[in-house]
Amino acid sequence: MPWTIPVGDGLRAEAQPAPGAALPDRGAGPGTGDVAGPTVVTGTLRRLTPPRVKGALKAGLKVAHAARSRVEMEALKRDQRRRYGPGLVYKVDEQDEMFRFIREFWYWPFHVVRMQAQSDAMRTYLVSGDLNVGDVEAVLRDHGRALSRLDSFLEFAAGHGRFTRFLVKRLDPEKVTVSDINHSAVDFVRNTFGVSGFYSTESASDLDQPQQYEVIFVASLFSHLAIEHWSAWLRRLYEMLAPGGLLLFSTHGPYARNLLVWGEQWQNQLEEKAEGFSYLLTNETGGRLESAYYGSAFVTEAYVKGQVAEHGLGTVRSVYPAKLWGLQDLYVLEKPRAKE
Repeated sequence: MPWTIPVGDGLRAEAQPAPGAALPDRGAGPGTGDVAGPTVVTGTLRRLTPPRVKGALKAGLKVAHAARSRVEMEALKRDQRRRYGPGLVYKVDEQDEMFRFIREFWYWPFHVVRMQAQSDAMRTYLVSGDLNVGDVEAVLRDHGRALSRLDSFLEFAAGHGRFTRFLVKRLDPEKVTVSDINHSAVDFVRNTFGVSGFYSTESASDLDQPQQYEVIFVASLFSHLAIEHWSAWLRRLYEMLAPGGLLLFSTHGPYARNLLVWGEQWQNQLEEKAEGFSYLLTNETGGRLESAYYGSAFVTEAYVKGQVAEHGLGTVRSVYPAKLWGLQDLYVLEKPRAKE
């Protein structure tokens, strides 16, 4: 699933600079001299512009944005066809929560594409999945493996195929399995991309799935799970990992917490559940999942490694800070090979 962000007073207007970085020049503002600030000028123009003119300008901008979006979308498709070959599927299910989130909150400043209008949603959605495949390929190369040569790959919490549509152009669909707690998502991905799939469960202990996989990829599940379910799902996914296999999973780390939990409203709601684990009761599923189960979880590297050590879950081979979408930390957990 996608990352969750607070929407409302806690939403930042733009990404904040790193500590110590120079602040961008905002230009003159009220109280800084004789030149009026941009906010004052904009507000004055809005008050003086007749409603009919405002409507015409708004309609004209919408048409212009749509035309620009179409041109950029065609350019993206040409580039992706060049890199992935023909047959890349662009169909998106109408129930796809990630696509709906991108479209409805197009102004959110942390999308992988800086969006100017709702018409940019499809391009942003595709770029996001494309980047994920590149990240997975690079991480596997770092660990001496090639995505295209894997014997089995499980995409867990797969959603509606944002990543899968690119994955099946790198790895034989017969070697790919997807899973999600949303049954309609699993059905759509199986039927659209020709992969295997099974329904997940809310409780890790209820999942009856004996098969093991060479690589398991979990994007933005552990960035949402409540602490009561967090380590249970880590243990269950580790059980599904074949000996010598790799579990790749992402989390909201300290960087994401500092970036996303902004403003007194959300800082006051952030609950410290344990040392290195904090939680917000908010998600983007529109009530499909309770926020007490699936909210916004923020963990430190020490917490993750502590859970791995406590439960004997192999070895954390690598940690890539802010690897996915420039926001979520990516962990690589390796299961020991079976002894001869």
